[in-house]
Amino acid sequence: MKTKKSLSSLGGFLFFISGLLQAAEWSNTDIQLLYGEDYNFGSAPNGKADIRTITLEHASGWKYGDNYFFFDLTEETNGTEDTAVYGEYYTRLNLNKILARPIPVENFYQGTSIGLGINHGEDFQVGLYGLSTNWNIPGLNYFQMDFYAYDDMKGSLRTTYQITPAWDADFNLGATRWVFHGFADFIGSRGAGTVRQTLVQPQLLLDIGKLLFAEQDRLLAGVEYHYWKNKFGVDGADDDVVQGMIKWNF
Repeated sequence: MKTKKSLSSLGGFLFFISGLLQAAEWSNTDIQLLYGEDYNFGSAPNGKADIRTITLEHASGWKYGDNYFFFDLTEETNGTEDTAVYGEYYTRLNLNKILARPIPVENFYQGTSIGLGINHGEDFQVGLYGLSTNWNIPGLNYFQMDFYAYDDMKGSLRTTYQITPAWDADFNLGATRWVFHGFADFIGSRGAGTVRQTLVQPQLLLDIGKLLFAEQDRLLAGVEYHYWKNKFGVDGADDDVVQGMIKWNF
């Protein structure tokens, strides 16, 4: 029942977002398939979970900012085969664009945005708000650093902070092209016995589409490393998982 309600909410949310994205100046959407083993808080007898994940991810930009969201549909494969939907949505308003003060492309600092976000899952909802910055770092396609308040909207835990760097790079090895992409979340303690969390998810992907079909950034495959120290703020509950991954951009 919970999964059906989550899927219904997901459908309504995507319909709403589709209207907002009509004015997009650029956009990118992809689907990812992932599989990893031995996650914490699973339903198997040892408390672990082997999980299949389907991820829908979207990013787009408009005149005064950009939008980003993803939704994960996960299924345990070694326990009760529970399924769940989890999603995050962020929107940013670029202060430099609003104030009509462009920054030269060669500048190290690329501007500041006002950022708002929501993380939503079953019995979990967090609001985020603060500032997002972009930087021009040699060798990277982009580097973003967010500084957000992390506000528990469903429980009684206190508001804390979240600092999130995110990056994207690509490089060639012989005839092959590779993509190195990822983010890290540093989240403070929220009281009530919780501790600080660190979630890191780098991806290393081979551009199969370019190698086989001369279509760059269409089909990629590789691994995602999922490291979550003190998962959900629980002291000592650490995930350390290497996932196989396929990604299709369309």
